[in-house]
Amino acid sequence: MFAPDDTIYLSVATDGFGTGTFGVRWTYAGRVVDEPKKQVSYRGAASTEFHLKSADRFPPGDYAAEVFLDGKSVGTKTFRVANP
Repeated sequence: MFAPDDTIYLSVATDGFGTGTFGVRWTYAGRVVDEPKKQVSYRGAASTEFHLKSADRFPPGDYAAEVFLDGKSVGTKTFRVANP
């Protein structure tokens, strides 16, 4: 659970060799909040960091972060923002 003024971090762990583009679709109440992408190239175990920060405060509720590799969904994590 996150507070409305937190920065929310997501890390994509990989193992092996390869290149591609990771993207994360952050959503709240069915709407896309942000959709950053990062070009990556790995030679072994690595992590790619994404984060979401609000200029004001996040509204309380349920959120999701869907991860994509080269445009194909590879998983979704849900989380909640609530007032402390």
